[in-house]
Amino acid sequence: MRAEARWTGEESAAFDLHLQEKLGIPSQLLMENAGQATARLTLQLLAKEQRPAAPLLILAGPGNNGGDALVCARALVGTTQREVVVWAPCGLPAPSSSAAGLARETARAAGAQIIDSPELPGKLRPAWVLDGLFGVGLCRPIEGAAAAALERIAAFEAPILALDLPSGLDADSGEALGPVPPAAATLSYIGPKQGLECGQGPRCAGEVWIASIGVSHQAAQTWLSRRRGES
Repeated sequence: MRAEARWTGEESAAFDLHLQEKLGIPSQLLMENAGQATARLTLQLLAKEQRPAAPLLILAGPGNNGGDALVCARALVGTTQREVVVWAPCGLPAPSSSAAGLARETARAAGAQIIDSPELPGKLRPAWVLDGLFGVGLCRPIEGAAAAALERIAAFEAPILALDLPSGLDADSGEALGPVPPAAATLSYIGPKQGLECGQGPRCAGEVWIASIGVSHQAAQTWLSRRRGES
């Protein structure tokens, strides 16, 4: 990970809003950028996979993190011969007019297999699992279907790529708010989150990659410094 400022969950959300309201970047485009960046990294990681027919399992949540995952699913359907399975144990994003809801519809239209159920039927042996259940907005303990789903993917004999940060990890403190499936890699959007380097973060994050989803890395760091009164 490069030496740079670590972002809190609140700062990440504020910067996302800044991109939309001050710079005029639509939320749909930000989500598209995040999902496409995730798809590119996934293809890079798959280059080392020894089972060319093994499917990809994408865990998608009901919020914007799930929207990022669904954009990624659509992109992967168009660029890999592998079966792409999206599992939404807590429901899919809605309504269709939202960026995440649109991502749901376009992933379905592209041919991704979407399972909107607390249970994952069959016996999958995925090449990789993409964890897009929860993002930086998580602030409560995980239980019920969400906890069961995270335990399920942790039990797979497959590496996990976490979208933004591993689901169940507090973005600021690195505290585990429930079962946190250890990732082989994490693609953190905008910049690295504080929680990736403290608490349970180092154990759960794996190799951390960074994706700029709207503006340059330098522009994001400048905004963060000004917000903190550092310049």
